[in-house]
Amino acid sequence: VDRIIGVTCLGLLSAIMLAAVWVGRSWFDPDGAHSRLLGQAAVGVGILLVGLMATAGFLLSPALRQKMRVESLYRKLPLSARIAHAGVALGRYRRHGGAVGVAMVQSFVIHLLFISGIALLGMSLNLQIPWFGYLIFIPLVYIIASVPIVPGGIGVAEGLYVAFFAAWGSESQLLALALLARLAPMLWSLPGVLVALTGPRTGGGEALAAGDG
Repeated sequence: VDRIIGVTCLGLLSAIMLAAVWVGRSWFDPDGAHSRLLGQAAVGVGILLVGLMATAGFLLSPALRQKMRVESLYRKLPLSARIAHAGVALGRYRRHGGAVGVAMVQSFVIHLLFISGIALLGMSLNLQIPWFGYLIFIPLVYIIASVPIVPGGIGVAEGLYVAFFAAWGSESQLLALALLARLAPMLWSLPGVLVALTGPRTGGGEALAAGDG
């Protein structure tokens, strides 16, 4: 659920910025220099959003699976039990829309701050990436890199930085940006070492059980 919320928020952030640029392209892109990249981004965002909706429908609706006549095939998949558990989890979250809404707003703000930080890193490297380019392409970088091809998306994210932003900087500059973007979260996560050393400040098992009740 955490991954779905994160990917959905990234996709929506990119889609909203892409729509704003497309509607106001006479101001954002008056000479049409970015039209090809914006078109590619639109295709990518469209595929992503359709895929998310199809995945959610497949997990949440046994009736949909039966209607599509894939229920028997679905049950033969090696991960069918895990997929079924994911569907049950999503069903439970669906009954707590308020909590999910709050989590999505928080995720949206956090991703916006993260992308703003990457934009500042790009400015420090003298990259000529327009500000809206970060909001459109950075979400796509991390959505694609989140596919478990290699651990942590190592190498995938860096290659996507070079591919998406090639029009605005050299390969060495873009690789430096990608590495700094990977390093920054590690640095601001260092205070978590104190929690690992001292232990989390939570109540005992009895207190947690009482809270659940």
